Amino acid sequence: MPIIQGKTVFRLALALWLVVTFVVLASMYQQHLIKSIDRIHTAESASPKGLLLSFTVLLGWAALLRKIWRGHITWPESLALACLFFTLLVLPSRLFFLSAEPAFGGAIILALVGWAMLIANTFLQHIQEKEAAAPPAEGVLALLLIALIATALLLSFLMAVLVVPDDWDAWVIWEGKAKMLALGQGPLEDVTRFGHAEYPLLWPTIWAFSGWFSGGWEEYWSKGWGTLFLLLCVWEMLLVVRKESGSHSAGLLAAALFVSIPNVPLITSWASAEAPLWLMMTCGLACLLRWRSEGKGKDAVLAGLFAAAAAYTKNEGLLFALLLGLFFLLSIRHQYKAFFLYLFAFTLCSLPWFWYLRLHLDLGTTFAFHLDINKLAWAIERIIPATTAICAMWLDLRQWNIVGLLVLLAVFMPQVHRYLLLLPLGLLLGYFVIILFNSNEINWQIGTAWNRLTVQILPLLLILLVINCKTIAAQNRLQG
Repeated sequence: MPIIQGKTVFRLALALWLVVTFVVLASMYQQHLIKSIDRIHTAESASPKGLLLSFTVLLGWAALLRKIWRGHITWPESLALACLFFTLLVLPSRLFFLSAEPAFGGAIILALVGWAMLIANTFLQHIQEKEAAAPPAEGVLALLLIALIATALLLSFLMAVLVVPDDWDAWVIWEGKAKMLALGQGPLEDVTRFGHAEYPLLWPTIWAFSGWFSGGWEEYWSKGWGTLFLLLCVWEMLLVVRKESGSHSAGLLAAALFVSIPNVPLITSWASAEAPLWLMMTCGLACLLRWRSEGKGKDAVLAGLFAAAAAYTKNEGLLFALLLGLFFLLSIRHQYKAFFLYLFAFTLCSLPWFWYLRLHLDLGTTFAFHLDINKLAWAIERIIPATTAICAMWLDLRQWNIVGLLVLLAVFMPQVHRYLLLLPLGLLLGYFVIILFNSNEINWQIGTAWNRLTVQILPLLLILLVINCKTIAAQNRLQG
């Protein structure tokens, strides 16, 4: 009887959360959508051609990569790798040929090969082994979870494609770099002549490719790539949780919890580099979990590639790469071999950009800070006002729904593998320390950055917490 009552309470709480989420999303974005619809006439000349063609090309790359890895990687992981390798093709093209167009043309040729192989595998070859079909999610609540995910993705897409970039970073930094890659003829150094010269170029490269396919440049539909990255991220979350917990519904729950946070579809629509970073980090965690359960060296290599992809997306990816590498180094399972494979893959991909940026151009990073006694004392004095500002932000339901409170409660639950939480929580602690030493006024810095930094860890945290809750529930059933 207590088990039945517990399930009933859980379902009622979940249903309440779904209702609250739909209400919050609707009220949060009603004004944004009205503004978007009012300005739709400004995008009449824009075309989705670039978005569709660029995605089609990278999907061909993904099919080729899945063939190379013999189906070991998921579709979201293969598309994430496609974005990384595409960036590694475009940047040398601009460096040596003073244009990205040779790389764009080469990408199309490789995509044709990938599509040919995909069609051949699908229609011409007799498939000996079929992937076991995932058990369908049961019940009305599962349908509501799917509806919530679809609604959040649609809202994000509409806000993205119907208005010009309306976030300062997207307009001044990311769009400028993308436009230079798409239209410019000249040295790669030209992309550093915008704000934050040291920002990495994976997202601007994808945006530039979409704009180039549109006939030169396009800044409406190309922003839809943010929603595509979000879709891939929640798809990967679903797959990871389903594999680790054996429950399709648990995977849907993790994905729905993430997109139901009002900040998530909103930030996705800004055309900044946040959504691709979420994808790269989620894929990196997926490889770490696979390596823990299967012990295959290829997963350590893949984790290194995704860590490099995160570093090519945003500077925060460097901290993620460091922490992810520590998990391989400090693990009790073949740690030295796995760490070497991880480090080799990460270094091989990231060293060219590090050399060009840090040594050739002598550019630093916003993560770097000078440490002395006076600076340390100054940073310590900022802890209380920073913590106060962060708590006030986290308690704002308009930004986090009730998911923030649920996550906070779940962190303090008994954990089957508590040490895995050190990855997302270590990221958050690292961000906090960096902000303390940042020279900007603390309340302004928290107000402009902390919501984005918090969202960066949430896919990782939700994956681990949902898996943990499902594992504990299964153990309780066995003991009962």
